[in-house]
Amino acid sequence: MTFHRPDLSGLSRGLQRKAETALQIAKVAMSSNGWREPLLAFSGGKDALSVAVLLHHLLQEPFRAICEASFMFPLNVEENRRNAERLKIAATFRDSLSYEWLREHPRYIFPQGDDRTRFFALRQWRTIESFADEVNASLIFFGRRTQENTVPDVIYEKKHFTFCHPLREWREEDVWEWLAWAAIPRPWIYSTPYGKDQGTGPWNIYQGADGWDGIEATDPEYCHYIRSQLYGDEETIS
Repeated sequence: MTFHRPDLSGLSRGLQRKAETALQIAKVAMSSNGWREPLLAFSGGKDALSVAVLLHHLLQEPFRAICEASFMFPLNVEENRRNAERLKIAATFRDSLSYEWLREHPRYIFPQGDDRTRFFALRQWRTIESFADEVNASLIFFGRRTQENTVPDVIYEKKHFTFCHPLREWREEDVWEWLAWAAIPRPWIYSTPYGKDQGTGPWNIYQGADGWDGIEATDPEYCHYIRSQLYGDEETIS
């Protein structure tokens, strides 16, 4: 595997330093992985896209990614496919859960307590880890940052995998500057009222406390779409 040093001119001085650090973190992770091809957990959101840009410039060759697409807007999925092609990502899209499944397991519609953790495990972690096992990938890259998520370290072991979070210390403004520098359009979801408020996360997790009222107050159109998918256009939900 050959690494390439991208020309970071055009970035602010502070972000150049952060990008250099992130590139070095990625190199260390891949070195410890025996230089085998990594896997990217790709949601299509701003952070996952930023890691995709990082790997694209570092490797300059196709790399694998897994995208859990269940409960995404169709426009989200279409855009994710376009960005994957633009960045030479060999992306696999999975719909591990469905609205029918959600109807059959209503406690996950707006999960509370331990059910929130179980839902993440069912929707995201199970997909990522099972796909990693399928393709024999032991190194998985994520776009998680401490500003918005709990991230134990930039590189750590979990089960039989190595997780790498090269953007761990980046701020949201760093991410947007990085994507603008890479000429990646702002993802469509962030142009919607819901996306501006909650990003690309699954609606039932982030509006769990307020339920339908929370989604309706944030984005009525998005709320109607979810209700129609879950219960059909004629269903009334109180």
